[in-house]
Amino acid sequence: MRPWRCWIFLIVLLLFVNCQKDRPLPTGYETLFGDREGQIAHAVITTSWGSENGFSRLINTGTGYNLLLGNYQDYRLAVYLKFSNLPDSAQVREAKLYLRSNTIDSTLLSTNTSFDIAVYRANMDWSNDQDPELYLDQLPFQQPYLSIATVTPDSLGKITLNLDSDLVTDWADTITGMTNNGIWLIAPDLQGLRSFYSAENADATVNPQLSLIYTPKDSAASVLDTTSVTAATDAFVVINPDQVLSGLPPDLLYVGKGLAFRSIIRFDFSQLDSTIQINRALLKLVVNRGHSFPGLSAASETYILRKIEASTTKGEVDENPSSTAFTGTLSDSTLSFDVTSVVQGWLNNNFPNYGFLVRSLNETQSLARVAFYSSKSGAIDLQPRLELYFTTPPKQQF
Repeated sequence: MRPWRCWIFLIVLLLFVNCQKDRPLPTGYETLFGDREGQIAHAVITTSWGSENGFSRLINTGTGYNLLLGNYQDYRLAVYLKFSNLPDSAQVREAKLYLRSNTIDSTLLSTNTSFDIAVYRANMDWSNDQDPELYLDQLPFQQPYLSIATVTPDSLGKITLNLDSDLVTDWADTITGMTNNGIWLIAPDLQGLRSFYSAENADATVNPQLSLIYTPKDSAASVLDTTSVTAATDAFVVINPDQVLSGLPPDLLYVGKGLAFRSIIRFDFSQLDSTIQINRALLKLVVNRGHSFPGLSAASETYILRKIEASTTKGEVDENPSSTAFTGTLSDSTLSFDVTSVVQGWLNNNFPNYGFLVRSLNETQSLARVAFYSSKSGAIDLQPRLELYFTTPPKQQF
């Protein structure tokens, strides 16, 4: 072959190769690829009828930033306060308690301009290290209250409550005085809630304060002195959880704040081919608006975790497992979680399939409840479901 013809042949060959790189694959290739190398598929798995589990618990709110007082739906809320570092053995002449209102969801807020607060002597100290359900049988609300008074928030949202000066004098006498376990407050006729700043807020000017006028212990004359003491411990608690639970439909799933819920859902993968490749897995829960409050705002704070034990019994379930947590995306009334990694792990036998634990963020900060439809709901599109997108394995040819 002549040299110039060789050069022409090489140029044509290079052009042909480059054109092939830029050209799309033939239409028929995708069909062949799907049949011979596996197909993309989609499936929906729902929970088995009545297979969900769950339980409720009171949340220890002692480290939260809010103190909730009042009555909302079937919930009754009380506030605990304890003041330490009082003047030693002082004779208290006047004791005024100040609480400063803070913001709360308007659907929960009471519209009362004035309301009554009843004061009860606490029978035991509140401890942030203990389960608040241990306090329920020791709450003093079946006993006579120490005092009751009508309060009206001022322009800054501050309320003032006079405490019994003899009570505070006994607290200050650390030798012969009464044990200082603090006090409980309820607002028996307040419909809706009032929220107050707790002692955990960095701004000391809005914390619960006890203002005292007193005579110092060693004063030779009746010289009055004054001081203000910030609450050492505070909390709010739902004091009637059994009444709340008895009014809830049992065929729904719940999460919540204040009175929290732990819902457990599990999906059965036994009918799936274990050789499929999960590309995406979306867990979807649908909100039941009628039994949720306040609106859908609390639904977006729902999150789920992979359970790490088989038990569904309260006290045995790890409610804070070290497994990955997933937050959801809310669209209309449907909350979606991308749980691809967990489903892949289950099907690959990386860890046992004990299901998901469903709960809420910021449980100590407010009162809220979200209800979801369960497997007992009639329509499939309301039931908890997993939408799976996967690739089937390639066909084997011999």
